[in-house]
Order: sequence, then structure tokens, then C-alpha cells
Amino acid sequence: GKGKIMNNRRAVFFVGEAIATATSSEEGEKKNGGAAGLGYKVKKGHTVDGFARVSSGSTFESLASYSRAVVVGKQVHVSGTTGYDYSRMSIDPSAVVQAEQCFFNIAEALVKAGSHIDRVFRIRVHLASIDSFEAIAPVVGKWMKNALPANTTVVSQLVAPEMKIEIEVTASMP
Repeated sequence: GKGKIMNNRRAVFFVGEAIATATSSEEGEKKNGGAAGLGYKVKKGHTVDGFARVSSGSTFESLASYSRAVVVGKQVHVSGTTGYDYSRMSIDPSAVVQAEQCFFNIAEALVKAGSHIDRVFRIRVHLASIDSFEAIAPVVGKWMKNALPANTTVVSQLVAPEMKIEIEVTASMP
């Protein structure tokens, strides 16, 4: 409805728009290669707090005022990440494929922030349906086998019907 930041149609639109604007840069940003086909950037000292922020450069991040990841002290907090393959601007209908893509996107953001997927100590998995849990659990296990983080998995209504999973993580810095 009107006045909401996101509804199903707008969420997909903004994800698509992120692809188109990902390579733009602003003064004071340091480009750090591409993640999943995007030009992820790290903003150092973006505000007076001095935190480093990883951004895909999407206009939705600007509209909703969030970063893909934020480095706070010796921790990296990665925002909820869905299974969109930004290099193809698509999302696979398979929950398993989406889970793999979530972890690929998260791993890239962590590297850009100066950390690594094996340094994750907290993971939160949001599933659109409990029916996908058994299929997704081995994917989580594969990606988290070295980290062995604390894990919470819940069933949540996600912002677009094609989304089957959203994952957020917290990792330590080396």
C-alpha cells in the first residue's frame, strides 16, 4: 500500500535497480572490485561514527538508508541477503539454489569488508516456508562447517513471493 517502504512489486524493482546503479561511485568511496557482478564499494568514515560500510550502490540502499554490511569494531554485520543472482538480475525458483546464492553474496560482502565466511559467529536464516528447511539445512551446513556459528532459523513472510530464503550474519574481523 501507499506509504510503505516496500511491497512485493517495489522490492523486485529496487533489486533490479541495484544492478543498474551498482557501479556508480561517489567522492570518498574506495572501489573494491565486483561482488556477484556488482561493484561493491567500501565507504570508510561515512558518518561521524567512523564505521566502514559495504554498499552495492543500489538506490534502494539509499532510500531505506542501509548498507549491505557494516564494520563495527572487530565485527562485520551483514544485512539480510536474499538469493538474487545480481550478475544475471534473476532469482532461481529453487530454495536450494537461492540458499547457495545467498551465501555467495554474503561471502563477497564479507571479503569486501575485510573478513571471511569462515569467521561468521552468528547466523539468522529466514525461510518463507518450513517445507524448505530439510533441503536448505545441508546448504547452510556446507557453508558454515568451518565457522560453526550460533544459528537461529525462523519462518518469516519475505518481501517478495519469489524469495524463499533470506540470511543475515555477523562475523569477526581478523
